[in-house]
Amino acid sequence: MVVVKYSVNDVVISSVKFLSPFVKSQESFRIFIKMKIVLSRSCDAKFLSPKNADLLKKDVLDNIILNSVWAISGIKDYKEFVANKDKKKSGVIAVKTQKKGSKNVVEIVDDGCGIGEKDLNNVFIKGFSRRASKGFGLYLAKKTVEKLGGEISLKSEIGKFTKVKVII
Repeated sequence: MVVVKYSVNDVVISSVKFLSPFVKSQESFRIFIKMKIVLSRSCDAKFLSPKNADLLKKDVLDNIILNSVWAISGIKDYKEFVANKDKKKSGVIAVKTQKKGSKNVVEIVDDGCGIGEKDLNNVFIKGFSRRASKGFGLYLAKKTVEKLGGEISLKSEIGKFTKVKVII
């Protein structure tokens, strides 16, 4: 018997609560990030098992929100951080849930550095990264969303925004 205990809204709240201290800690580096959360009541239905809720939180939402933090900071590696540590940066990460037919949609939008058209086709490829990382986060997010029977897409414009849409 599969125990169903969690809604998409529950998972979003859990991810945001978990990452809030990290987002707040960026202020010590002069990076000020505001998080806007808009949850649709239509996404309150509990249909996720504890295991699937945990996968959605850790493998998908946590990775995407952390990417948004890095995009707002504009920092690609520690060397660049040290060189720019006195520059004040700010941005917004918006997380929104809504229902589309029988599916739950989570949109995460940031106003960070954006992703160029050339790189958009590569963001879900294992090992691809535009900063000093392993390039595993979005690859894992895509594989997890597909495992849960959903889909993930990304739109972006350099210097303006990145929007990730997860449909479960």
